[in-house]
Amino acid sequence: MLNKPAARHVKTRKADNTAAAAARVKRKTRKARAPKTAINAPVHSFKEKLLFFTIELIALASITLYAIISVLAYTATWFSGTNLLSNLLPFAMGVLALIVMCTLFYIVWWHLRKFLLSHSPVLIPMTALALVLAVVLIPDHNKFFQSLNQFRTLVGRKPARKP
Repeated sequence: MLNKPAARHVKTRKADNTAAAAARVKRKTRKARAPKTAINAPVHSFKEKLLFFTIELIALASITLYAIISVLAYTATWFSGTNLLSNLLPFAMGVLALIVMCTLFYIVWWHLRKFLLSHSPVLIPMTALALVLAVVLIPDHNKFFQSLNQFRTLVGRKPARKP
């Protein structure tokens, strides 16, 4: 009588092994679930993304245009003349410095854009507009008007009259 319960236990153990194996097979054949999305994440349409990108592009282009006018006008004024070493070469270095600064600005903007996109897509155009406002409101407008006249002279046009 002592051997009978042991024999039953072995049989049930085999049955348990086959059930576990069948369960393992079932687990492997289950379809993978789609990752859960955030409940409160807003879905932006194509028109909204296009609007955000357009605002960002116009803002960055206006900042770049402002920088080009300012820097080229000031370097043209500082280094006006025809002497190669004292006038033309420093002006060319100023143009090269402008190119390097704009490139660095866009590299920094690209990294900032990635960071802002991870938080919210709306932050990208808002930050670009804030930069434009900072560029437009902080400097003195009389100096910018002077540099705009210097830039117009540099490209061969008559300076505009002050309004």
